[in-house]
Amino acid sequence: MPKRHTPETLTNLLAKSSGNLASITQRSQQLNTLNSFLAKSVGDTIAQNCRVSNYHHGVLTIETANSAFATRLNFMLADILSNFRQNVLPELANITLKVVPNNKFLHQEVKKEAVNNNRLSEQAASYILEAASNAPDSLKRKLERLAALQVKD
Repeated sequence: MPKRHTPETLTNLLAKSSGNLASITQRSQQLNTLNSFLAKSVGDTIAQNCRVSNYHHGVLTIETANSAFATRLNFMLADILSNFRQNVLPELANITLKVVPNNKFLHQEVKKEAVNNNRLSEQAASYILEAASNAPDSLKRKLERLAALQVKD
């Protein structure tokens, strides 16, 4: 009877991996660490509206949702740079800010429930059914399905 293997967690598999997957995992962990430190440096309100998107050759890139938060971050830039140099990235040379509107990463963005507004009034449904009575069969079926979207009280 063959031995049964116990499943390994994804974390263990990623830790054992090498090559591209390992470098992506390491990069992701580095960005998560930098994001956590950024959140501590700027406070909750601003942290919910920005994130570290890249760190390359001594340049830290911070993305934000709009120019208002970019301006607030710009005023805090010297303190952020100093905090990062002292605590996390001593080789940090510069911080760049990018405004990325409508970015899905923002915590404040709440997904709205899809509301089905495809409803017709009784009068509109009756007009469509009347038009369907004189239409060819293929169009008639489509118009009848459309009329079925009538608001039921």
